[in-house]
Amino acid sequence: MNRGVISGIDESEEVSVVVEDRNGDSTTTTTVKVDNPTDCNKVFLIIVTGSGPFNYVIATGNTGDAFTTALDTNSGDEILQCNMATIRTNAIVSYSLSITITDTSDSTATTQTVTVTVENLVIPTSSCSCSAGNYLCDDDKTCIPKGKLCDGEQQCPDGDDEKNCFSRCAFGQIICPGTGNCANVCNNITECDRKEDEQNCAFEKEPGPSAEETEQRLRDLIRQICNEPLRIDDLERDGWMMVFRATSANGNQVYPAYANGYQTTTIKPIDMDRSYDSHYRLRQLETVWNNGLVVNKVKVGLYKNNREVGYIIFNGVGSNYTNWFQSSRIMESTWSDLTPAAMYNVFSIKGDLKNGKLNRRFFINEVYDGCNGDIGHLVIIDESKMNKCRMDKHAKTPMILYSESNSNTFWKNGLYGTADYFAVFVM
Repeated sequence: MNRGVISGIDESEEVSVVVEDRNGDSTTTTTVKVDNPTDCNKVFLIIVTGSGPFNYVIATGNTGDAFTTALDTNSGDEILQCNMATIRTNAIVSYSLSITITDTSDSTATTQTVTVTVENLVIPTSSCSCSAGNYLCDDDKTCIPKGKLCDGEQQCPDGDDEKNCFSRCAFGQIICPGTGNCANVCNNITECDRKEDEQNCAFEKEPGPSAEETEQRLRDLIRQICNEPLRIDDLERDGWMMVFRATSANGNQVYPAYANGYQTTTIKPIDMDRSYDSHYRLRQLETVWNNGLVVNKVKVGLYKNNREVGYIIFNGVGSNYTNWFQSSRIMESTWSDLTPAAMYNVFSIKGDLKNGKLNRRFFINEVYDGCNGDIGHLVIIDESKMNKCRMDKHAKTPMILYSESNSNTFWKNGLYGTADYFAVFVM
C-alpha cells in the first residue's frame, strides 16, 4: 500500500518523519476503541518535514492491507486509517506496522514502527443497497424514497439528497422543506407550510431601501439558503475592490506574489469556490496604489468552505501597498482583541524569517513562548521548514492559518483553522 505525494523536503537532507495520534501527541502506540467505523478514520498522523521539491512514498508494512493512508484535508499531512474492506472483527486485535518513508529520487529511507490495537470493531460485510424507488445516500447505509430528493428537507446524514437542487426554482424563490414546492421569498405572502419563505425578512421593514439594496439582500439570503458560491462581485459591492487573492496549497509563495507579482495572474476570479494554480494580483498594483488610486480603507478577508471566516479593516488614508498592514491602522475586525492598543511582537506583511528557519508572512503574533506557548491571530506559512514548531510543517504550502475564536489563539496543533483563500480589498 504505497502513496506518492509531493512534500517540502530538500533532496540533500535525510528524510524525517513524526507520527502523532489523533490527540496531537507524538507516540508509537495507540488503542482504537470503536463504536462505529468512523472512529478508525484517523489512527495516526504521519508528518514528513523538510524544504524544497521532493517525491516520497509511504509504505505501511505487511499487515494484510488492514490499514491504508490518505491525505488529511485540514493539515495536508498523511493519515493512517483502518481499511474498512479488510478489518472485520468484534474482538481485540493488535497490529504492528513499520511505516517506511522512502525518497524516490535517491532511495534514502527512514522507518517508524507503531502498534495499533483495535477493539470491538464491527463492520458489515457489504455496503447497503436500496430497493426499487429508493435512493442510497452517500454514507452507503441510509435509504430514502426518491420522492424525498430535493424536497427542501435533509434526510441523508451528509445532506446529499438536497445538493444541486437550486435550479428547480426561479430567482427569488426557495424550496419549501417537506413539500419540495417553490415559493417566493419575502413577499408578505406565506407559501411554505412552516413559513420559511417569510423568515429573516426584517430588511423589508427598514425605511427607504432602494430597489438595488433590496435585490442584493435578497440575493444574499438566497445564496445562504442554497449554498451558492460566494461571488467576488458581491464582496466588491459598497465600493470595495479586490486587488489580491492568495490560494492555499497551490505551491506558490504568497509574499513574492503580493510584493512584486511573481508567478501571479491578472485574471480576477469570479467566486470563492474556484482555485487557481497562481495567486491573483491587480496588474501593476504598486504603481496604481502609489500613484493615483485613492485608498481610504483596506480589508483583509479569509475564506473557507465558501464563506468569510474572518476579516480586518485598516485605515488606508495616506498608505502605500506595503505600509497599510500596521496595528496602528486597525479600524475593525472579527477578533475582539485585535486593536491598535494591543501589544504585538510581530505585525508585518514580510513577517518573521528567523535567518531562513521560518517563512511566516502576513504575520500577526502577540507572544513567542516556545512552540506550545506562541500566541497570535493570523499567519501565512509560505514554505514548510524543518522547525520544531508544528505550525511551520505542512505537506503542501502556502497554508493560511487563523484563530477560529473571536480572540487570539495558541499556534499549537489543532487550535487554529486553515483558510482556503486570503484576499485584500481596497475602498
